[in-house]
Amino acid sequence: GAGAGEGVSVAGLEIAPVDPGVVAAQLDLYLSVLSGGEGQDWQLELTYAADLFDEPRVRRLLDGLVGVLELVTADPSMLIGDLPI
Repeated sequence: GAGAGEGVSVAGLEIAPVDPGVVAAQLDLYLSVLSGGEGQDWQLELTYAADLFDEPRVRRLLDGLVGVLELVTADPSMLIGDLPI
């Protein structure tokens, strides 16, 4: 995976971390996906409870998500049950 502060590219998608500053998590782990509209970038935002998750663990979770995105974009016919997760 990418190191701290580095972005990755998945099938033409650019994924990069953004530091929103201090945000209080209302849920233990929350992933939101925001669409900028047609032709615009999508934004994934992950908020987590720092007393339950540390940054390395969250990075591993995101690396797993990137792996799944790479697989399904490489083979859109892949069934969810066939994903190695």
